[in-house]
Amino acid sequence: MINNLRKKIFWTVVIVPLVIVFLVLTIYNYSYVSYVLYDETKTINYCVKSLKNNSDEFDEYMSIPLEELSGSAKFRYEANPKLANLVYSIVSSEIFVVKLSPEGEILAHTGLADDDSSIPEIVAAASGQTVTSGKLRRMIYRSITVDECRYMVFLNTADWHFEIKVILFSSFGALVVTFLLLALMARYLSRKITRPIQEAMEKQNRFMADASHELKTPVSVINANISVLEREYGESKWMKYIKDEGNRMTKLVNELLSLCRMDFEARDTSCAPVASTFDASEVIMETSLPFDSVAFEKGIALSTECGQPHICKGSGEDFKKILSVLIDNAIGHTEKGGQITITATPSSGTFFFARDTKLRVDVRNTGSVISPEDLPRIFDRFYKSRASRGNHYNFGLGLSIAKALADKNGFRISAGSDSCSTTFVLVMDM
Repeated sequence: MINNLRKKIFWTVVIVPLVIVFLVLTIYNYSYVSYVLYDETKTINYCVKSLKNNSDEFDEYMSIPLEELSGSAKFRYEANPKLANLVYSIVSSEIFVVKLSPEGEILAHTGLADDDSSIPEIVAAASGQTVTSGKLRRMIYRSITVDECRYMVFLNTADWHFEIKVILFSSFGALVVTFLLLALMARYLSRKITRPIQEAMEKQNRFMADASHELKTPVSVINANISVLEREYGESKWMKYIKDEGNRMTKLVNELLSLCRMDFEARDTSCAPVASTFDASEVIMETSLPFDSVAFEKGIALSTECGQPHICKGSGEDFKKILSVLIDNAIGHTEKGGQITITATPSSGTFFFARDTKLRVDVRNTGSVISPEDLPRIFDRFYKSRASRGNHYNFGLGLSIAKALADKNGFRISAGSDSCSTTFVLVMDM
């Protein structure tokens, strides 16, 4: 219970803030990437428009070496600022322009060194496109025609895309760091919050264990003395009442001791169950056999359907105890003429490329129905449904013991109820 509560607190403290941080980073990254892509388009469109309106004057700049281009742009900045901005973009190595003849020959270029061997390859690749704009390698380009000559404007986006990658990796790193910090904080808070509950439960378990041990001896003495009195004076209804209540008290003490022992084993890591296997079909037959006479006396039909041997992982003794609780519970809630069916059905699937085989054991009884209000709480300690509150031999501990044993062995136990029957399901690894 404490471990489940800690897990809920842990994931609540971690997941909710982490989702908020993730959404914030996602919105920020989306807005930043959108801005970069928009700025790319805006820059190249501005350069194309400036070139189209000032092609004659720009031809003069294409004959100037790249290292001298910056001074020329500054010299004419006041006369034509838009053209100067285009030249600045070229000087900054973001933009380069190639002028082609009507036949496709390179007449001039600027923005790249004269001996750059990639110019003809880039121009040939771009010229082969049927559209006037597109993407090529790490560049985007636009193509315009002025006075029968074709101008191709290229924008190198490598640096901008590098910034996008840096932002994305930084966001991922921030997300990982946030997760680690939240995990440490959640671990601390979960332990701090559950510490008073854990201390209260430990006191309660100690009290239950001490009280059970103290009660075990007097109850045994009472039962022994009742047996002696029956032999001396014969049976009577008064002695029968005392004997029945003594047996009822013995059952309660044994169940309390079982719960205390399992709680101790759950807290002590040295008491972890040893990995073992057992034949579920054999255990089902052995466990159900003693209940045949009890079911027969009550007029209940008890049947088992196991089939071939099913080797499962876990403790066979614990599985036998769980099955005994479920069968005893089914007999106690089935009326005369009803039926109890125990079935074992294997199933297999694939989990992360690994074969996953499980065995499902169903204990179904007719007649009794668990209400939707009681169904989520039937495995709670000392909880008794409305239909069971008149049964003085039902202490609300049997199913909680079965649940504790199932958790100990990694089994999954659940219950379902419809209009005419109730089914308890136990799923185990094979």
